[in-house]
Amino acid sequence: MKNTLVALMALSSVSMAANLTPLVTMDELVANAITSSATQVENMSVTTYEFSNGSYIGGITCDALNTALQDSSQYITIAAWVKLTDTTGIESIFGYGAQADGFKLCTNGSGLQYTAKGVDDYPTVTAGIQADTWTLVGISFKGGNAAADGARYFAGTGNNNYFTRNLGGFDTPGEGDLTFAIGSGNSGNSREPFNGQIAGLTIFTSSSVIGGVNDVTTYMGTVAPVAIPEPATATLSLLALAGLAARRRRK
Repeated sequence: MKNTLVALMALSSVSMAANLTPLVTMDELVANAITSSATQVENMSVTTYEFSNGSYIGGITCDALNTALQDSSQYITIAAWVKLTDTTGIESIFGYGAQADGFKLCTNGSGLQYTAKGVDDYPTVTAGIQADTWTLVGISFKGGNAAADGARYFAGTGNNNYFTRNLGGFDTPGEGDLTFAIGSGNSGNSREPFNGQIAGLTIFTSSSVIGGVNDVTTYMGTVAPVAIPEPATATLSLLALAGLAARRRRK
């Protein structure tokens, strides 16, 4: 009976988050970029890029994402693991469109901020982001240029770590500006580039705003990105353990 209950609870957890559908991954976005001056961090458990001195990944084309963002019946969730070098000022995680149109998701000090370009910087939520510490962050909001009532920022992996805000709609960029950027607000003079690392950025679609952070961690996990030892290092470690075990047996 106990095993049955555990299985039903697991199924319930999965079904609760099943309204989220992964639309595009970081790898797919990077593959469609024109500018890629960020440095990929090798041997990480998820795809990770280092951003510094204004580096960014931009000019990204993604027709499926453009279509979803312009659909007022669609909800979009942008999620990523971030590790900031410091928490002084505004730094862009993901940008859409040029300087005057579209939107960008940023950190602002230790908080999160959504900017509808050319319209408004919406209130920053105090999210407790710390420098040199991995944090799962993101936003879930309605597509189209209508007001995104009930949008949710989230930071951290606890299911109560989200913040509901009402966001105004963004202006859809012109045909020549329907591109995306990672680590930047995209083109123009106000890119507000990211400094630090961004990992596993994924964009989801759904029929409603997320119910809680658990909806996202079902896909993003609750464990921060970690470095995976190179094969040679792992082999040497195993050999050392085997040698230690052999010495203990001889004693």
